[in-house]
Amino acid sequence: MEAGWSAEILLMALGGAVFHAFSTSNDNFIMHHKITHPSDSFVPIAFYLLIGSGVGIVCLTAYNPIFGNFIEPNYSGFKVGSWQAQRSAMIAGSLGAVSTMFYLWGNKKFDPSLVLGLSGSTVLFLSVYDSIKGRLVFQTIIVPVWLLIIGAGLTSIKRIRGGLKITIAGLLVLFVGRSLVDTTEAICRQIGGYQMDAVNFCFWRFIWQAVTLTILVLIRTSTTKRLKHLLLMRKQLKSALPWIILTMFFVFLSNALFQKAIQTGLISKTRLVMNSSIALGVPITLVANRIFPGIFGEDLPRQKTVWVLRALGVLLIVVSVALLAK
Repeated sequence: MEAGWSAEILLMALGGAVFHAFSTSNDNFIMHHKITHPSDSFVPIAFYLLIGSGVGIVCLTAYNPIFGNFIEPNYSGFKVGSWQAQRSAMIAGSLGAVSTMFYLWGNKKFDPSLVLGLSGSTVLFLSVYDSIKGRLVFQTIIVPVWLLIIGAGLTSIKRIRGGLKITIAGLLVLFVGRSLVDTTEAICRQIGGYQMDAVNFCFWRFIWQAVTLTILVLIRTSTTKRLKHLLLMRKQLKSALPWIILTMFFVFLSNALFQKAIQTGLISKTRLVMNSSIALGVPITLVANRIFPGIFGEDLPRQKTVWVLRALGVLLIVVSVALLAK
């Protein structure tokens, strides 16, 4: 394999992809069943952002010393690091906050396969970045990239009968908006990863993300006079808390594995493999909904043709990762 890519990096990215798919599916369940509001779609998102930020910090403080050395051999306990590392963590965390708002909006509106499927174009932008930096000959990755993007498009189809339907709002918010933000954030994460071990960098990135999210949520709820409704949401915390803790465990593993991979591997290839989580969205959605009907809401596509096309999308994504792994 060429410099900047190895079987170890591939496995770390695949592990990150699996845990990302699990966290997305668990978040989707939380937003459909544990944190809800009868008439306002923003208030549950705002509440989850606030509570998730606080719970996440507590969870990462516990997870890091217990599991940190399994992912990062250089991890030797809590560190603040240099100003340069903190600056990278601050920028990445702030961008991550914006991406998280896009992501939870998608989880409130769509099913896991759609949310994962519409987040696939980041790898195209990162491939351009790596080629500009001279780390990658763009032609060597263009086929896997387009297979991924086409596959992601197929997994985002919601309806065939009565006219093909791919949600325009989803395309704009997740496929375009979130992907551009994620591209910039991934570059900052790679730069920060050269300055601090993966576990500590992910911790500080999450801290800055939590601070940014808290500020944004409080501003939005105050200016739209939703603060009272937000406070009333605390009644749902007890039933949601175990599921949030589980999500944060998946988030810890996914972020740390991805961070470790991009510290030593090409960011575009690593992100392409991470996006194989899109492929897991379809089987997770189908299996979970089969066992627990309505677990991801009642708006799942019912046409078999839609799921056949989504399965084809999964196949294309698997092929794209297989080509990359050669």
